[in-house]
Amino acid sequence: MRLSSVLLFANCVFACNRSEPAEQSTVAPAPAPAPAASGPPSATTSSAATKTDDDPDAKLRGRARLEVKGARQPLGIVLSARGDRTRIQVQRAAAEPVTALLEDDDRLTLLRDESRQYEVRDLDKLTGRAEREHEVKVERTSEKRTVSGLSCIKWQLSVESQRVDACVHALRAKVDADKLEAALGIDLPNWAERLLEDGYFPVQATVTEGGREAYRVELVEYTAQEPNESELEVPAGYHELGK
Repeated sequence: MRLSSVLLFANCVFACNRSEPAEQSTVAPAPAPAPAASGPPSATTSSAATKTDDDPDAKLRGRARLEVKGARQPLGIVLSARGDRTRIQVQRAAAEPVTALLEDDDRLTLLRDESRQYEVRDLDKLTGRAEREHEVKVERTSEKRTVSGLSCIKWQLSVESQRVDACVHALRAKVDADKLEAALGIDLPNWAERLLEDGYFPVQATVTEGGREAYRVELVEYTAQEPNESELEVPAGYHELGK
């Protein structure tokens, strides 16, 4: 399966959030837009429903801000989607934000904001991460709900001793999770890989193990207003790494 522009989200979202017990910690704030972003600010939440808002199987567009809470490494994630292009920003506590631009299924551009550099990676030439696979059981339901203005459909997933109660929304396409991990140098939990490979991301998810909550993912803000073109391009003044 080929890598989708949006999924990169996903991916960064769950890195290092395996099955360790939850700890009390503060969620990292959502990353700020890149320096080159321009134009009028987006509304914080969509006030009028659109097909994307109402249909959990419609491709994501607009801007979604998610938080991973209760994990030993809390994360803030912003997905910005316009047509077939997507910008993914991931903020970890006390770390430089990770920003990725996806224009198609074959190429990913990583931005290094502190050094004002960028790196282009050809996904077709990447070899997926080698790791032990675990069977992920999925139970799809027809129950729908709305979280922060975005519709989702409830799924239940289980892998080994973990249970995941999720509400999911469609990505632009299915994702090759192994190549995503190789491109970003991250490690996704098996349940997140399965969602991406099915072409979905969690609008809301609670992960439990042994009857105790390990961590959860929540959409905290959504707007259907699409990002400016400049937000989906390499900012002016950035130089390609190694050239």
